[in-house]
Amino acid sequence: MNRELLASLYVQVLDDHTPLSLDELCRACATPSNFIVELVEEGVLTPQGQAPDTWLFSGMHLRRASVA
Repeated sequence: MNRELLASLYVQVLDDHTPLSLDELCRACATPSNFIVELVEEGVLTPQGQAPDTWLFSGMHLRRASVA
């Protein structure tokens, strides 16, 4: 493999117990934050925390957001 390609790969293994912030969830799903906020407001996602800057999501939330 090309060294440049190897240097640019980044993988993070997630399980159901790995907490993700709103920004991390958005990057993992390639989704804008306003869409995730809408999913929370509709009850599709139920993060821990009171406000978007303190929300923590699980691997289950990542799967749900990816499907939505």
